[in-house]
Amino acid sequence: GLTTIGSNAFFSCPLLGSITIPDTVTTIGDAAFYGCDSLGSITIPDAVTTMGESLFGHCVSLKTVKLSKNIKTIPPGFFENCVALEEYSIPETVTLIGEKAFDGCTALASVVFPEGLQSIGLSAFYGCTALVSVKLPKSLKSIDYAAFYGCTALQTIDLGGVEQLGNFMFDSSGLTEIVIPDGVTSIPDGCFKECRQLKSVRIPETVTKIGNQAFSRCSALREIVIPSSVVRMWSLTFQDWTSEQTIYVEGYAEKPASWEKGWCGGATVVWRG
Repeated sequence: GLTTIGSNAFFSCPLLGSITIPDTVTTIGDAAFYGCDSLGSITIPDAVTTMGESLFGHCVSLKTVKLSKNIKTIPPGFFENCVALEEYSIPETVTLIGEKAFDGCTALASVVFPEGLQSIGLSAFYGCTALVSVKLPKSLKSIDYAAFYGCTALQTIDLGGVEQLGNFMFDSSGLTEIVIPDGVTSIPDGCFKECRQLKSVRIPETVTKIGNQAFSRCSALREIVIPSSVVRMWSLTFQDWTSEQTIYVEGYAEKPASWEKGWCGGATVVWRG
């Protein structure tokens, strides 16, 4: 029987409305169903262990996908610009979500993440403007660059067991509050940049560095407490903060030499050393 569906096998077949994949198939190549505009649902049998990149990219009618229970990765670009996909439960076997896997899925309002997931790739949920709330598992360790960039409806996220945050991870998102987990050591460049609805932030005492533009233009955030563990700040960390916003600094009586000039923008700083 058929064991492999090759790369680009059904690339841009706009009238393909449905397809049945036989149970003998174990491998599906890159972009096999890319741009199948009419494809509304599909089941990938459990015999499939290898799937290519951009498999369902730009399948603009795709709403229902049942994936094999024997895959460990959602490959890069897998559901990119699947604008009809409204909800998705990631299989329990998956440990890695690849870069741009759900990029531009503008109707995606609900994602269930499995316990066992370890990493979320670059721009994985970039521009998912319908996502409101996310709960990440305790098993998750790292989230890459711009993973939730531009998720304008995203108000709350439980970061689970994350230890490594990505640059510009929540840039221009709708977050209203954030609790950064104990164990995180760095808040990277642009992490919460342009989060203009953000009103509450908790920074744990494990954080030692807060990067450039990390809290730039967080105009609704009236106050923030910096723990005494922080030894590095950059010149634009709190870019465009005003005197109506207060930064409370624990453990320091004045600016440490290792914090760059201008780190606080125009904010009011209260030293608690």
